[in-house]
Order: sequence, then structure tokens, then C-alpha cells
Amino acid sequence: MKLLSCITAICLSAAAPAFADLNLITNGNFETGNLAWWTPVTNSYGNTSQSCESPFAVGTEGTGCGISAPSNGTLAAYAAASFPAISNNTGEYTFYLQQTFAVPNVTLLSALLTGSEAATITGSGSFIGADVDMALFNGNTFLGNFNPLLTNPGPAGTYHIGWTAESADVTSLLNAQQGQSLTLYLRVVSFYDTRSGISSSNPAIDAGFDNIALTVTESAAPEPGTFLLGGGVLAIAGFLRRKRRG
Repeated sequence: MKLLSCITAICLSAAAPAFADLNLITNGNFETGNLAWWTPVTNSYGNTSQSCESPFAVGTEGTGCGISAPSNGTLAAYAAASFPAISNNTGEYTFYLQQTFAVPNVTLLSALLTGSEAATITGSGSFIGADVDMALFNGNTFLGNFNPLLTNPGPAGTYHIGWTAESADVTSLLNAQQGQSLTLYLRVVSFYDTRSGISSSNPAIDAGFDNIALTVTESAAPEPGTFLLGGGVLAIAGFLRRKRRG
């Protein structure tokens, strides 16, 4: 009886599905000391004269454009921008870090986008033109933005937002994109708009990202040999049962 129970247990364990965790993002903690596997992009719009831009770079603290984001004591990726007071006009800087990855061509049990963000921002007017978040794209198709640290806060003033751990469940989104190549964007946006009474003037921002990960859990299908093993074990169990009865 014990032998039969043992054989049955072996069979069940052989046939049981395995679960595999996989991080689809490489160098998300920037401990390489550089932006390896990431592509930095800087865009500007409107009137950016006499402004300051400091595109994404890796360091232990952000010090771009005379404003400093909170430090977490380890390497992280920072970007910064600042604008002077300009009347009746608009201008913008957008800083992106991009990394393209392949979505597994299987149904995922879970997919979690996680990371830490921090920022220092300042400005005057009705609000501060600033955005810090993450986004997913399929080519040029926007799929969604996630984990926003801030979006156009108000009233104007100075804000120090310490390192904040963020997470978003993107299981359904990735399952709808099986086998596709997607791109993760880390985004820092700073802009001013003084063309109306509701305005943002002379904004400045320094923002950082760290510990970025996209962890997926997939069910690993049993190998063909597993089914053969399971069938063989069941055959042996059946033979022993008949032998005992005989």
C-alpha cells in the first residue's frame, strides 16, 4: 500500500505544472552605473530659450538644473529641467528612458510593474507643469500609463516627494499582447504655459527612477517526457494492484 501511495505521489508531482517567475526588464536598478539596455530620449517643444535641460543619467543623486531630487543612497536614473519666467508663451521638455522587451507567448498568471520614484519640483502660477510616471507602448500605440508619482500638482510652490515604491497589475494588458514587443517608458515632463489666467510659470523639476521591474509568472507546460513518465508510473501502479489481487 505504501509503495502504491509513493508511486501515485511521484506520478502527480511529475504531472503538476511548474510556475516560473521572470523579470522582463534588464538593469532596472541601474547598478551597472550607466544606462545599459535603456535608450534615453529628450524632446523639446515651444519656447525653451534660457531654459535648462539635464537628460537622464545615472548617479547617486539628482543635481541637474540647480534643483536636487531626494537621494536614496544608491544608483538611480535622474532627469531635470527648469524654465525662466516667460510671459504669454509655452514650452516643454520631455525626458524618456525606453526599454523594449518581448511578452512571453503564453498566458501569464500574473504581471506586476514595480519601481521607485522621487522628485523635487517648484514653480509659480495656478499649478506646476510636471509629470512623472511610467507608460507602455506597442510601437507608437499607447497602451496605458502607470504608477504616476505626480501630475500637474497645485497650488504652485515647492514639493519634495521622497522615494515612493509603486506597483501596477498589468496582467490583462500583457496577456492581450502575447508574443508582441512592447516598450516601457520612464517619463519626466516639465512645461510652462502662461497664455491664460490658469497658468504655470518658471517650473523646475528633478526626478529619479530606481528598482524598475516587470515580473511575470507563467505556468510552465510539462515536457513530453513528463507525460511518458507519468504514464509509465501509472502502468506500474496498475500492474502491482492486479498482482496483489491475484
